[in-house]
Parts: sequence; C-alpha cells; structure tokens
Amino acid sequence: YQHGQSLSIDKVNLLQPYARFMINEDRTTNIDDLLIPQPADSRSKSAAKPASSNDKPLGIHIGQIAINDGSANFADFSLTPNFATAIQQLNGQIGTIDSRQAKPASVDIKGKVDRYAPVTIKGSVNPFDPMAALDIATSFKRVELTNLTPYSGKFAGFRIRKGRLNLDLHYVITKGQLKAENKVVVEQLQLGEKVDSSDAVDLPIRLAVALLKDSDGKISIELPVSGDLNNPQFSVMPIVWQTLRNLVVRAATAPFKFIGGLVTGGGSEDLGNVSFAAGSSELNKDAEGALNTLAKALKERPALRLEIEGTAAASSDGPFLAAQRLEREYQYNYYKILQRRGDKVPAQASLLEVPEKEKAPLLEGIYRTRLKQQPPAEWKDLGSDERSAKLKDGVIKFWSGSDVLLRQQGQDRASTIKDYLVDKGQLEDDRVYFIDAQLGQAEKDGRVITPMHLDAE
Repeated sequence: YQHGQSLSIDKVNLLQPYARFMINEDRTTNIDDLLIPQPADSRSKSAAKPASSNDKPLGIHIGQIAINDGSANFADFSLTPNFATAIQQLNGQIGTIDSRQAKPASVDIKGKVDRYAPVTIKGSVNPFDPMAALDIATSFKRVELTNLTPYSGKFAGFRIRKGRLNLDLHYVITKGQLKAENKVVVEQLQLGEKVDSSDAVDLPIRLAVALLKDSDGKISIELPVSGDLNNPQFSVMPIVWQTLRNLVVRAATAPFKFIGGLVTGGGSEDLGNVSFAAGSSELNKDAEGALNTLAKALKERPALRLEIEGTAAASSDGPFLAAQRLEREYQYNYYKILQRRGDKVPAQASLLEVPEKEKAPLLEGIYRTRLKQQPPAEWKDLGSDERSAKLKDGVIKFWSGSDVLLRQQGQDRASTIKDYLVDKGQLEDDRVYFIDAQLGQAEKDGRVITPMHLDAE
C-alpha cells in the first residue's frame, strides 16, 4: 500500500525471473545499450531547480522478495572462441528492504551453474547503500573448467582439457572499507594444447600447475583483498589477478624454494643444488638433509619430475681424478707383470696394493703410453726422484683435463643423488631423470655444484 510519501509492499514473488549480461566484441556491454544519455540542458535545469524543504524521498518498504526458478545468462563475445554460461534453478529470498532504515536485508539464494554445479549466495546487504554495510558469501562448486577454455587460452595460452572449479568468495564492506577473501580450489586440472595469444603470460604454465597441484590433484589458492572503496584508484580485480600472477611467478621462477616451503612451512633454502667436495661423489650431511626435504616435497607434488645435471669441474676435480686414474694404471700394469711371472694374484687388479718402489719404473711406461710421447731429453740428467716427479706431474696434468674422466665424475654424482632419493627418500625412481652431464666451474673453496631442475610430467 502507499501512504503519503511511503510505499509498503508485504511480499514480492518473482516467478522465473531472467537476466542476461553480454560483453560485446568491442568490450561494450548490453547494459551500456540500456543507458540513455540525458540532454545537457535538461540536467542543468534540474540542477538549477531549488529543492523544497518539504521534499522527502519516497520511503520504500518491502517485507520480502521471493525468487522462484530464476535464471541468468552470461556471454563474452570479445573472446575467440566465445564464452557463455548460464545459472538456472535460482531459488531463495531477500529479507526486508527499507529505504528509511540502515538495517541490511538478508540474502539467501541457491542455484545451479550449467544445470549441475551448485551456487549459493548468503549474507546481508543494504541495497540503498551497499557501501555502508555488506556481508555476502558466494560459493560455486564443481564448475566445469572446460567452459573457461576461452579465458585460459587468452590469458594462459593453453586450452583446458579437464578440471573442476570450487570458488568461495566472502566480501565484507564496512563504511566503504573492503575486506574480502577469495578461496579457489581447482580439482584435477589438465591443460590441453597450446593456443597462440598475445595476451598470454610469458610463464611456464605447465610447470606452475604441477607445482601448485597437491597429491590429491587439487590446487588451493587464497587471494585476500582489502582497501578503501572510496578511493577511485582502488579496484578489486586487478589486485586479485596481480596476486595470482605473483604466486605463479614465484612458483615458476624459484620452484625448489616453493616446494621446499611446503615441507618446512615457510621460506626454505634452495633445494635445487647439491654440493660435492673436489674429486668426490659422496654426499655430506647437509646434502643428505636437503635431499630428505626434497623427497618429502616431491611426494607432495606428484605431477613434478626431477632432472639431475651431474657436474664436474676440471680445475677442482681434475687433479683428484687424475691421481685416482694413475693409481689404477699402477695396479693394472703391476697386475700384468705378476701374471707373467706366474705369481699369485687377486681376482682383479683393483685389489692389488702396488709397492712404492715398483711405481717409478711403471711410471715411465705409463707416461709414454698415455701421452704418446717420449719424456723430454733434458730430463735424462735429473735424479731418479726428480725425474719421477716430472713424469708424474705430466701424467696428472694430462688426465686432469680429460673430458671422459670429468663427465664420468658428473654422472657418478648424478647417480649418487638419485640412489639416495630412491633408497633413503623412498621416491619413485621413474620420477628422477638424468640429463647430460656438464663441465662446470668450481666454487672458490673448490666445491662443485650439481644443479637439478623440475619439470612437469
């Protein structure tokens, strides 16, 4: 009923209400088409008319609004392919609305996205002044992500082959101050083929997905937003997208620190490098501790695979490898001498201990055979010890630069890391790959770093 300057309605029943929102190819919307520009002179006349002191806005009171079997469509024709979705089976109610009271109206509405995915909207809002007080929680469950392929292609550069989205949004406004929580859970996401898009982020998206996906196949992300809505420079969606982008960038650019934080609960040392002492393929305690953490982290992220790039450095490893190689040559040559004599020998040459007095004559032959040259003529006048030292130094220098020995050292280090991860860390061996060993540079203290890499399966 209407009484003077007030209108009171006990209840409004909306039967099959329908709304449609479209983004056109030029980024305008169908709402823009409904707005009719007002002539400038009519606005000025209206503004010039003095308001009567007795004029009061019409008081509107609606006891309840019931929504019965409502629906809405959304379409975005600015994308290729076009995007469209629908909300059906909208049912619920909005509580008392009163323009003369600041009390917010309760909201309780349920529906379905594309028939199957449930949507709920609950909370309270003052429709006459939402900036003063609003508390709305919206939940989307089991939304099929394949419908969002136009967006994933445009912004991520990949189609979506499979996946579902759960979205929980909670927005609270108090006197223009926004505090929002956005919780996103993506289930069983699988990317499809790559799409050419000038708007796509230049990031390893497949790796980022594997880093974020847990052992249950879920990606859980929280995107909080807060700020002053009275500030015209403040906008919610750019903050949400930037926060999401920062997360992806952090994961993709420092993947070992990211997964290390999953186990340690925060910042972690970079688990992507293993340090070895010069000439050694043995792990120290620090390396073993880091590999234990890495194995636990990789179990949390089953879509990742580990690549080990065994590394050796000539300046640091070379002399040690050459000394070891020379010792094997002593054993091999002495073994053959004992066999020719008919002396008793062990099962293999590596079990022999060569007497020091036998090494000098053996060294002469080793030098000539391996360096394929005679000792310099000027060495003939040297004493036996000095001559042996010169011969040994020549052999050591020769083998110190051997690519074969250095690459084998790198491969041995990679094998040591994999063996530890599989045997001690209980990591599946098919998730650990060797990539070609490399010749690198030693650290200042002589240590040699073997790097590792993460990739998506």
